[in-house]
Amino acid sequence: MEEGRRIPDEEAHLAFHELRKTCKKLRYLLEAFRPLYSRNDIQAPVKSLKRFQDLLGLMNDTFVQKEFMQQLSLTEELPEGSRLMAEKFARNYDFQLAESATRFQEVFAEFNDPARHSEWKHLLEQNPLVPEKPQFA
Repeated sequence: MEEGRRIPDEEAHLAFHELRKTCKKLRYLLEAFRPLYSRNDIQAPVKSLKRFQDLLGLMNDTFVQKEFMQQLSLTEELPEGSRLMAEKFARNYDFQLAESATRFQEVFAEFNDPARHSEWKHLLEQNPLVPEKPQFA
């Protein structure tokens, strides 16, 4: 959560990419231990994490494409029409990035919601390797 709150404006794409990698590691870890948890405990947090990770992936892919198109638009060896088209694509990707940044705020707010905190806390405080004590009547 802290990593998502601290993303600076300058070079945000790098911070988003690092956050995505952190989310991926956490999700893979949770999925590796999924059989040890009840479905009710793990399903919502993993689904929320996957949704968040998917958005971060889309943002990263869009940024890479925008950068590529900007570079392509500066390539003098290309015909002018191709350079103009690459420039147009770069502007379109820039617009998509702005939309994704807004979407990030929404998805992160959901992911960072106090109700989600309690789900994560409950999930991470469990020790699934130790069976619960039997309840005697």
